Amino acid sequence: MKIVTYKIKIQYNLRRIMKVIPTLSFITLIFLSAGCIRENRSGCGGYLSLKFRYTDSNGAPLTPGFPETDHLSVFVFDRQGIFVCERKDSALQLDHYMMEMPLPQGRYQFVVWAGLSESYRLSSHVPSQTHLEDFGLQLNRTTDNTVPILPSLLYHGLHETIDVNADEDQEITVDLRRITNNIHVIVHYATPTLQLRISIEDNNGNYDYQGETLSGQPISYLPEYSQPSDSPNTWIADFNVMQLQTDSDTRLKIYSPEKELQYNEKLISGLLAENPDIDFNSDHDFTIEITFDSYYVPVSIRINDWEIIIEEAVLPFFSPIKYMPEQRMSGRDQRMIELPDFLQSDLLHYPFGASVG
Repeated sequence: MKIVTYKIKIQYNLRRIMKVIPTLSFITLIFLSAGCIRENRSGCGGYLSLKFRYTDSNGAPLTPGFPETDHLSVFVFDRQGIFVCERKDSALQLDHYMMEMPLPQGRYQFVVWAGLSESYRLSSHVPSQTHLEDFGLQLNRTTDNTVPILPSLLYHGLHETIDVNADEDQEITVDLRRITNNIHVIVHYATPTLQLRISIEDNNGNYDYQGETLSGQPISYLPEYSQPSDSPNTWIADFNVMQLQTDSDTRLKIYSPEKELQYNEKLISGLLAENPDIDFNSDHDFTIEITFDSYYVPVSIRINDWEIIIEEAVLPFFSPIKYMPEQRMSGRDQRMIELPDFLQSDLLHYPFGASVG
């Protein structure tokens, strides 16, 4: 008799548990969907679906489309620009992806970051507190403003206000543009050399909610190095840097194995822009190949397989020289030669010159 009673109690308790589980699941669903479910949307807005399109900085679609993206984050702000919530997803092929946003009726705007990783840090975003104007992103760097690892591929998108209405499903497309750039630097030296130190310096590590660069301290990008086994004269440096702007003073610097600065050139106006086929609105992969003589004077420069014409400099016999490019004259590369005091009578200009070290 005791055994039968014991079994009945177990069955009764199980029946109670099975009744509770659907209730808990339903409550959880309501919570996660901000109080709106498809079957009963009384007092709620229609379903909003977000699609994504890869575009250049002018909004023109680009092909091929997105690579697989590890992380997609959509930040929702209300009509006053107050943060509402964040929706995430991962391991996506954005060309064929759609995100559903169950939102109460109202007016919303969206900020999208695709590719977020440990390389980046978002500003604080607290629901019902953070304003759109205070929301941004920063590239992580060390205390000395060095970026020692390659940042992950990053995209940004912004969609202006849209009204979510009751019982009306809508579909919108958010244009995403690429923020990061791959720069492949190949350096050939006249003789076999120990590892050169190569860096890119820029002031492009901070961004507002629109994906526009904010002022900040200059940062120094460090690459991943490699050397062909059959070419001891060659060093390869692979960079992934943030947004490039044609009016910025971005610098490519090359140091000797003894850590002496030998080459300091404007990356954009002095190198990349020399290739007329490059479109900074849509191109994000660049190869810079430089061949130096034994004094670190460039004798050959190629940008994305476009050879840049270098006019030979007439240099004094007392080299060694250091290549310190800076000044342009009459549409041609002109460089200043810094001469010893006893030779400095007037300013002397030499095409692609250098400073005597």
